[in-house]
This record gives sequence, C-alpha cells and structure tokens, in this order.
Amino acid sequence: MKLKVLPIALLTSAGLGAGANAQGLLSIGSDDDFYSALPFTTSIGVSAGWDSNPNSSADNAQDSSYIQGGVDMAYGSASKTTPVKFGLGVSGLYYFDDIQGQENDVLYNARLSLNVSHSYDRRLVVGNNFYLTYESQPDYSIGAADQSRLDQYLYGYNSLWASYELSRRFSAITRYTVSGIRYDESYVGDFEDRFTQMFGEELRYMWDRRNTLVAEYRFTYTDYDTAPRDYTQNTFLLGLDHDFSRTLTGSFRGGAEIRDWDSDLLDDSTEPYFEASLRSRVSERTEIVWLNRVGLEDAELTGFEDRYAYRSSLSASHAINSKLRVHGGLSYVYSDFQGGDFRSDVTENLVSVSVGLGYRLFNNVDLTTDYTYTGVSSDEEFREYDRNRVSLGLSATF
Repeated sequence: MKLKVLPIALLTSAGLGAGANAQGLLSIGSDDDFYSALPFTTSIGVSAGWDSNPNSSADNAQDSSYIQGGVDMAYGSASKTTPVKFGLGVSGLYYFDDIQGQENDVLYNARLSLNVSHSYDRRLVVGNNFYLTYESQPDYSIGAADQSRLDQYLYGYNSLWASYELSRRFSAITRYTVSGIRYDESYVGDFEDRFTQMFGEELRYMWDRRNTLVAEYRFTYTDYDTAPRDYTQNTFLLGLDHDFSRTLTGSFRGGAEIRDWDSDLLDDSTEPYFEASLRSRVSERTEIVWLNRVGLEDAELTGFEDRYAYRSSLSASHAINSKLRVHGGLSYVYSDFQGGDFRSDVTENLVSVSVGLGYRLFNNVDLTTDYTYTGVSSDEEFREYDRNRVSLGLSATF
C-alpha cells in the first residue's frame, strides 16, 4: 500500500546514549551544546517492547516482543580554552521470536563520539570531531545507510579542522574529513562498502554581529570496495550564518555539486545542493533542532549509480517539570535513485515519527516509554513497509 507522507521531518531524540550524539546530517551547522558542562555520568538501562516488523519486510512482516539493555557514559567540559564532549553507549537487543533472515539471536549496538577543540591564541583554534557506530538499524540523521534494515554495519566519521582569524572580520576554516561504512555478511555483500575523504576550505566574513557571509569549497573522493563505483566530487557553496536572537541561530548553504565517476560506464552529473539548520534553546527546559539537506548521496541500493535526496529532521525536548520530560521526532526522506543507462530511476518516500516520555521515579531512577512509527512508499513494491515499535524501560544514572 502506498504511503502518503508529510513534506517535513523529525529525527527521534531516542538513541543509545545521552552523550553519544550522531554527527547530525554530517555536521550541518554548529553544535550549541558543545560547551555544556556535564560531570562524568554513567547510565544503566533495560527496556522491553514490541516490534511489528523487525526486518522492514514488505509482505512478510513478523511481529515480535523484545528486551534490550545497555550502558551509556557521557562527559562535557565547559572550558573556554579546551572544551571536550564525550559520549559512549553499548547495548544489546534480543527478539523472543525467530526473525526470518536474522542469523544472530542478539543484535548489538555501540556508539562512540568525541568532540574536542583547543584555542592556541585569539586567532587560531584547532579541533576534531569523531563519531563511530556499530548498529543494526538505519540512522536517518546520518544518511549513510539504506533506509530499510539490511544488516549490522560499522560507520565511522572523523573531521579535523582549524579555524584562523585573518582579521577582525575575515576568518578561514580548513577541514579534512574521512568517513566510511562496512556491512556485515548479507545480500549487500561488499557492493556498498566504501571509504570517503573530503577536503574543505571555508572563508567567512562577519557582516555584523548577527550575520556572517560564507563561501565554501569541498573536494571529495570516494573509494568503493567494488569497481567501477569510485568517484570525485567538487562542491561550491555560498551561505549565511544568522543569529535570529540570543536563543535562535540559523546556518544556510547553497550551491552545486559536480560528480565525476572514474568509470566511463557511469554518467557524470551536476546537481544543486542546499543545507540548512535552525537551533533554538527556548529555555533551559526546551530545545529544538531542525536540519535539512538536498543533494547527491551514495545509492546504498545495488544496481543504481547514486541517489538525489532531500532529508529533513526535527527533534525537540521539553522538561514539563522537575520530574517529567517529553521528547519527540519526525524524519522525512525523499530519495530519487538514479539508474543511469542500466535501469529506470526509482523514487521513495520515508517518514518516521516518534514520541517519548521520561518520568523521574527517584533521585537517579527514570521510567521511560517510547513509540516510533516508520513507513516507506516506493516505486518498487518489495521495498515498501510499515513498522511500529513501542517500549517501556527503566534507567539509573550515577
């Protein structure tokens, strides 16, 4: 059945750990929470739930109850000279029923993030953003894996950068970023395993206290394990960073991507590119983040050259009082899988909606409940599916 979707999206704020945040849509915009002070904390949690379609199947959905447990650790330093943000989460998930196509009884998930920067002087700041995850479910906030569950995969991202103030108004940021994905044994094989390097240079001009003009160039090289998928890409962008108020900031970039395949069998392409972020901390109790990106992506679907996609994710959390907190998310992904000369193009729409509540039972013990709906409509019926997940859990923080 075709699914009608909303033209907007929300990313669920649920994850493995409070500190193990993903590089949202590949680090679009800035992280307002980077300098937040957080003592080293450890959280142990267990939850039980029900999943209507664990394997994201189109016509053979197998529902199952499950149990999940894990440990999270987080730390944040508010040092103005060397701020640090660290997160680690490890968990395991067990389905009580045998799931067709699932070889292992337990699915493992682990995430590690480490963001650090150092101000050498007033002009020079050097930093590094690191993120590593091993998981079984696609993360729509990253956009690196297929939007249907295929297999467990390892994804890594590291961005080394240096910011230098050329004058009172002019500054430059140089970046070197590497990322890669590798799937476990499955029908995907090694067709989508790849390693990407990106060199970027960003020139910034502070127009006034609220507006900064930006010109940016990115050179990307992607190396697939299987030929002939390797390509180079040049991206040219102009943009604006704007402070709407003390609590609302925005980042906007627009331009063009030029992709050049190493193989003559694949068609080179030039496509428009746009990214934007809005981040609002309404109060100490309320936080909202909205991220958007339109551009070329790796296909993640064997038989297609690449994918032109629009991703939008909105996440929000609000502390109703000292005991009760609510969070929610909505993610939308439109994908145009481009087949080139080999097959017809395929379009897909994905929407994922989540909502959750957390209630503090005791000084350091929380009761949590979450619900997530995910649905995909596609030109290829075998890729369509609907999925509902609900869970109830307890966690203790030390």
